[in-house]
Parts: sequence; structure tokens; C-alpha cells
Amino acid sequence: MTIGERIKYYRSQKGITQEHLANELYISNQAVSKWERNASLPDVSLIAKIASILGISCDALFIDDFEDINKDINELIENAEKLNVCNIEEYKCGIATLEKALERYPKACALRLALAEAYLKGIDFLDYRDGSYTSKIITHGEYVLNNSEEISEVFRSIQLLCYTYKITGDLERARELAEQMPSLEICKEALLYHSLPNEQYRQGMASYILKLLDTAEAMINVFVYPDDTKEIKTLINLLKESVRKA
Repeated sequence: MTIGERIKYYRSQKGITQEHLANELYISNQAVSKWERNASLPDVSLIAKIASILGISCDALFIDDFEDINKDINELIENAEKLNVCNIEEYKCGIATLEKALERYPKACALRLALAEAYLKGIDFLDYRDGSYTSKIITHGEYVLNNSEEISEVFRSIQLLCYTYKITGDLERARELAEQMPSLEICKEALLYHSLPNEQYRQGMASYILKLLDTAEAMINVFVYPDDTKEIKTLINLLKESVRKA
């Protein structure tokens, strides 16, 4: 890892902006941006002050010790994905482990998302609709929304928040967040096939159409009475078969 990448990492962990760091160092925002993009290096005379502002030792700017931190966080996230709500004791123990980890890494947006998703899983399967979990999901989701520099994390936080605000009844906030997401015709799946060679272009389009039909079928299962779905499902299956043959 470069010095610039380390500065960006610890700045994010500290929760300060490039502008704040620049102001503290009496330099321009562009200078900090160049460091973090590996376009230039900070003057050696600034190293001690940078470390002080970021709350780290000077050595931390030159040693890859935060790679161990990232490894620890990734392992915690992997374990969170395996949490089984059918085993209540195991589930609660997993939640407690994640909560303690967040105390160590309070700025880790990926960890906050993993914990929020674990909470949501509990709401879906257990009796946690009293607000104890929903309020935590909202806290973590809004934090990620306002602090993450990763667009994938921002989108995941919006998804979690929309689900949760539906539960809490704050439909206005759910709509406000949903409006920030890409529309159906410009989502990843809708655009991905454009990156394929010509001979795979039609195959990519077909894959996208099939995903849309799968989504439609899943939505019908939720929102339409079972007795009314037979003809619709038959039509969807016919459409799927036609796309596969095309």
C-alpha cells in the first residue's frame, strides 16, 4: 500500500474530510487529493503532523498494519453472512460479536452494513419489530449513506433503509431514498450486456430479460393472491421459454 492509500484509509477511519485535513495542514484540497490518488507524495516535513491529525503513529503511514485490520473485518463480515436465525443462541452470539467489533472499528462502513443486514435478518424471522433492531439498522444505514465513498455500499445502505423505513412507517423517507437509486432501464443488468462482444450481446440481453421475468414472478408471489397467479405464471414461463430459444 502507498502512503496516499494509507492516508485515505486512516482519514476515513477518523471520519474527517480531505478539506479538513488540508485546512489543518495549511495546504490545498487538491494536494491531499493528489496524495490519495498516488499522483504525488506529501513533503517529509508534514508526516508528523499528518500522523497527529489522523491519530496514528508516523510508522503507521509506512507500515501495512491496517491490512490485518481489513482481514479481521472481512472475516467478521463473512461470519455475519452465515448467521443462522433458526438457532437463536448462535444468532444472538453472532450479533454480539459484530457489535463488539464495531466498537473497535466504528468507521468501518462494510462492517456497519453487515451488522445492519444481520439485524434485518432477525426482524424477518424473529420477533424484533418492537423497534430495538429497526432503530439500529437506520443508525448504521444512514451512517454509511453519509460517510461511505464506495458507491456499492451507498446503494446497499439505501436498500436496507427502504426496507426498514417501510417497517417503521416512514414511507416519505423510503421514497426519498428510493428516488436516489438508478432506474430499471439503467441498472447494472440493463447496461452490462453492452460490455460484451458482439457474439455475446444477444445472450447478455436474454440474461437480463430472464432476470426481469424472475423478478416479476417473485413480486407476483408476494402481492397477488395465489388463486389469481396461475395464468400470469403460465405467461411468464412461456416468455422465459421464448427468450431461451431466441
